[in-house]
Amino acid sequence: MKIKILHVLNSPSIGGIETFVYYLTKMQQSNPQLEVSILFSRPEGNLKDRFISTGIKCYFLDIKPFDLDVRKYIRFAKISSNFDILHFHTFLPMRELIAARLKPKIVYTQHSVDGFGRVKKKTDAFRKLVFRHFLNHQSDYVTYNSEYTREFWSQRGVSNSRSKVVYNGVTFETGPVSHKNDEPVFHIDPGKFVIGTSSRFISWKRVDLLIRSFATFQTGKEDVLLLLVGDGSEMNELVKLVKELDIEDKVVFTGYTTNVTYYQSLMDVCVFPSTTEAFGLVAIECMYLGKPVLVFNDGGGITELIRKIEPENVVNDPDMLAGSLDHYYHNRELLTGENEKKRKSFAESFDMKIAENQFYDIYTQL
Repeated sequence: MKIKILHVLNSPSIGGIETFVYYLTKMQQSNPQLEVSILFSRPEGNLKDRFISTGIKCYFLDIKPFDLDVRKYIRFAKISSNFDILHFHTFLPMRELIAARLKPKIVYTQHSVDGFGRVKKKTDAFRKLVFRHFLNHQSDYVTYNSEYTREFWSQRGVSNSRSKVVYNGVTFETGPVSHKNDEPVFHIDPGKFVIGTSSRFISWKRVDLLIRSFATFQTGKEDVLLLLVGDGSEMNELVKLVKELDIEDKVVFTGYTTNVTYYQSLMDVCVFPSTTEAFGLVAIECMYLGKPVLVFNDGGGITELIRKIEPENVVNDPDMLAGSLDHYYHNRELLTGENEKKRKSFAESFDMKIAENQFYDIYTQL
């Protein structure tokens, strides 16, 4: 008999958690011992069509964080009661209180270090209290996507002994990387030495630190380019900063794009200056392409990954970052050969099939 799994998310919107679940459930489809479905607490998001296209059964509700509409929870309970295991990836207090009363087996995967990068709310203290209780007393198993994430929550009172680190898996594109669909193509001179990042442009991603480091690094160099792939609430401020630093002719903003891998393939060195990342999906993606990845020492999970393979690529401040960029600029043999192979091999150890196997083991234990 198949194990019936219901993955529970907030919305089908683009983000690291949603992308991970998208690829995980696609991999789980090939496991004949599993029957997989997904429930979204919100009805809309820019990944909705992609989830539906997989053929996986998707449920779309409209439950807000502290929604008091009893009818919505009755529907949630009715759907959830048809599954053996509820696998949560995000947390809504009222929804999870209902789930616990259904007495299913519950797996909670902690993907984030909650609270960074968003406005504080009056309900935060209550939410964290309920969250800690849910993980410690109502979850049958808790997984973390990095040692950093596990330690973060351990320090905040999460102590469920039935837990382990399951690193996020990655589904790698095979074959040559190319530009897809009808989005405009930004021409990048093949003679340029390209520094780049692919990110949401929000405060804790700290893209401004990369821009400032690049401004220092590029002095006296006419063959360098900064490629900034993404969009977000900080975009206008970043564009303004580039103008203030008078480096507009050496910086390209792509804006939102679905061709992230294509632009990553054009980079010589990838930089992810964020703080308190829970994992570091983009770092693994770029290393699979053979690219060196530079991060800051307070990067969290993403720093944990880079320290495993190239600890010299962990920097302390923007000046040190500029120096590391200069080092690769003058030592380009470090970009290819055995170094390139080592990075790709390291990335392959995070193949999604490995994560799928680990979660399957947890399901069968329960």
